[in-house]
Amino acid sequence: MNKNLVLIINNESLLKSISGAFVEKDFTVFPFYHFEDVPDYLFSMENLFIWEIGEIDPRNLKWVDFLKEQKTIKFILIDFINDAFLMSLIHADTTPQELYEKSYKLRDLINMSEMVFDSDYSFVNLSSYLKLNSFIFSHEIKEGENYLEEAEIVITDFLKKNNLAAGIKDLDLFFLALGEVVENFIEYQLIRLNKTPSIIIEYGYDNEKIIISVRDDLGKANFLPLFKSFIRKTSVQKKIQEEVSQNENKRNKDNIPDDYNKEGIYIGAQGRGMSIIKQGVHRLISIVKKESEKEISKRTQFIFIVYLDKRELEDNSSVNMLVFF
Repeated sequence: MNKNLVLIINNESLLKSISGAFVEKDFTVFPFYHFEDVPDYLFSMENLFIWEIGEIDPRNLKWVDFLKEQKTIKFILIDFINDAFLMSLIHADTTPQELYEKSYKLRDLINMSEMVFDSDYSFVNLSSYLKLNSFIFSHEIKEGENYLEEAEIVITDFLKKNNLAAGIKDLDLFFLALGEVVENFIEYQLIRLNKTPSIIIEYGYDNEKIIISVRDDLGKANFLPLFKSFIRKTSVQKKIQEEVSQNENKRNKDNIPDDYNKEGIYIGAQGRGMSIIKQGVHRLISIVKKESEKEISKRTQFIFIVYLDKRELEDNSSVNMLVFF
């Protein structure tokens, strides 16, 4: 299978360096500074799109209607421009191979990209994200009185037995992220589908990271709401247009999207949960399999990774993957 990658980063040195790292791993890269520069024919191929998230305008998603009809939809959203450590490596003329070795976010980005093109669907398996000497466990929750409490008990016990809790920078945020993921599954199944919730929690670790997966066997999630939740900003720059004739401040609709108040803070009914999750974890992988096949069953699956040795210099960047197949 050809590994065709559309890379969109509005930074010349970063675009060049990341492209070079992918080319060395046998990807065919189509690099662009802006989404508007991507030609139509690239959307007709089963390509992987990697986007610098600041380049995505949540007010202009007309192209999503086209993508919703495609057999596969594969995105990885990055925030590399805000990564001071990675940018310092690039400015020091670090080679692509050295970048791969020194930045585990770039390493993860490339490894996740390779998994997307793997015909064995390795990206659904926790073992694919862990080193060889790792441990993976599983727990099914169904017909319980308190799903969230049971999930927290299971993961708390897992962390204690393996002496992992001390390695998590913010344990409260970690469990807040776990709670948001579990609640999303339970709410969707109980309220929207009117069925008794059932989820499977898988969890594991190696010497550098903890990984947790929550999934069902339904594959009912829709692309557009999930994608919007990935790109939604909790706030936008405040730009208020003064209307002198009415002697009051009014929203400038060209600058502040719907669901944001006049201060630019998001107040919409949905989507804040994803922001909470992303604050509590370092990688987030969302997977939706709509049709059951011999190789893999239907599912909606959220996988998140927390590093035990996360460096403060890398706090401001992320790698988030969204795959519909």
